[in-house]
Order: sequence, then C-alpha cells, then structure tokens
Amino acid sequence: MKNNKVPHGEEWHSEYNEWKSTLDFCRDEMRLLGKRLEEIAGTQKEQEIMARLEQLQNQLIVQKEAHDILLHDINAFEHRLEESYRGNPVAFTHRKFPEGAELREKLEQFRRLYARFKETVMQFAAEARA
Repeated sequence: MKNNKVPHGEEWHSEYNEWKSTLDFCRDEMRLLGKRLEEIAGTQKEQEIMARLEQLQNQLIVQKEAHDILLHDINAFEHRLEESYRGNPVAFTHRKFPEGAELREKLEQFRRLYARFKETVMQFAAEARA
C-alpha cells in the first residue's frame, strides 16, 4: 500500500521507529539466510549447485550493502529531525519533511527486492536438500 501523505515532524519519528524495526528484522534474517547458505555449501559438492550457491552468496552481499545504505540514510534523516526539533520545537510540529517520503519509497523498494531474494534462497535450499 502506497502512502503519499507527507507527515509533519512529530509523525516522522514513529515512522522512523517502524523503519528501523523492519531493517533490524531483515538484518537478522540475512544472518540466518547466510548461515543456511553456508550449511548447503558444507554438504553439496555438485558443480551446478555450487555455482548457484555462489550467486546467492554474492546477492546476499548486495542485499546487506543495500540494507546498510538505507539504514544510514534513515538514521541521517532522524538526526535531521532531531536537529530541526532542537532548533525550533514549535515550528517542528508544523513543518513537513518531504525527504522522508523518498525514504519511505526506498524502504518499500528494499522490502520488495529483499522478499524476492529471500524466496529465491528458500527455493534453492529446498532444491538443494532434494
């Protein structure tokens, strides 16, 4: 569901907390996916499976990098919110922060791509067990 509303300052803080929780959860899942891929690497020697495994491990690295960049951008946005609040708390409650809408869209894109990647890893793991 796409939300085009641009919240005021105080509303962004709760959305930031939601974004941070989502990214923390994804980071934990990525650790588990990485361990699962390592387990498969330890049990499989078939060249085709190992080639696909290497591709997925490389994709996991890319996913982690995208996660880290997005987390950095979100933390920087929260810092700007805090600075704005400290500068003028009254104006902060009425000010809109349109750059947050961009971050919201980036997070949604990350969620979509990550979900697709996770499903690919899970399918691969099921096939490698067979």
